[in-house]
Amino acid sequence: MRDSVVKVSVTDHECGKFVFAQTVYHPAKPIQPDIIRIFIYTRIFVRPSQTKHGVLDYTDLTICNLRGYIPPNIMNVIISIGNKKDYENMVKHCQEKKLEKE
Repeated sequence: MRDSVVKVSVTDHECGKFVFAQTVYHPAKPIQPDIIRIFIYTRIFVRPSQTKHGVLDYTDLTICNLRGYIPPNIMNVIISIGNKKDYENMVKHCQEKKLEKE
């Protein structure tokens, strides 16, 4: 079994948003001897498309150390599900912030 404790922060900039997510150590969630703590380091930049109205440009860099072997077919599923979920959450957050400004 694996787990991760991730801190996520979003900063607004004139040209878009930066999303920072990385593994942290937190006293409320100590490392358990029978669970592998994975490492995640993600940086995302989101901005409105300059060519298409209502579209977001999204660039991300993720480094992930799962600390052990995971078969490629399982890893592909994990990545695709995680990316889809992260993207949907990011779009929802951006749309909510846009509505607050209007």
